[in-house]
Amino acid sequence: MKHLGLKSRIRRKKVNRKRIKPEYTAENILSRNFVADKPNDLWLTDVTEFKINGESKRLYFSPILNLYDKSIITYDLSYRNNNQLVFKMFDDALIKYPLAKPISIVTRLSGYM
Repeated sequence: MKHLGLKSRIRRKKVNRKRIKPEYTAENILSRNFVADKPNDLWLTDVTEFKINGESKRLYFSPILNLYDKSIITYDLSYRNNNQLVFKMFDDALIKYPLAKPISIVTRLSGYM
């Protein structure tokens, strides 16, 4: 390349991210203390994205984890990552465990839903 006077050019990868300002950020109640003293006291959830080989679709998996015994209470799968995915999963968990009172986050977030 030097002999022919060729030089490589490294292009930056284009990142297409929309920067949005979150409407609401919950306070950090757990402070990274992921231990529960009694069943159904602390529940955690997250949404994981899976790419499907050979398709342009993506699959979203959202479970609820009971921190007392590290068991999955319920989960939901969807092709859309939206609030309905989490709300449906949470409603299913409350139907399965109607007496559960997981932390007071539900009470605190109820005004924002």
